[in-house]
Amino acid sequence: MKLETAKTPWMMVLVQEDPCQSPRPAEAVRIAAGVGAWQQVVVLIYLQGPAVRLLDRDDEELVDGDVLALAWPVVSEFNHPVYVDSASPWLKTIGTPALNFQEISPANLQELISKCQAVLRF
Repeated sequence: MKLETAKTPWMMVLVQEDPCQSPRPAEAVRIAAGVGAWQQVVVLIYLQGPAVRLLDRDDEELVDGDVLALAWPVVSEFNHPVYVDSASPWLKTIGTPALNFQEISPANLQELISKCQAVLRF
């Protein structure tokens, strides 16, 4: 979990909602992709709880899966993975991941958040 430390501000997009019940998780990824493409902010994405299902490329139950199909390729160009709650039971349900991800503990999440100037929660 090594990210370059620079003077560029950091933003955490923390997604917790169920992407099969709400369009907000897909919208969170779309926002992260848009802000990160600007390359003026280091955008980190952390998926927790049922939001881990966003990573499953083949999950047909996702609300706004078409938004994810456009946003994940942009996010994959970031110089770091999407971070995922290592204790999430939904990790076992992911078939084909949409992009690389890294499992991290709650302690590592707190370390990342402490480096961020903004945290958006969805």
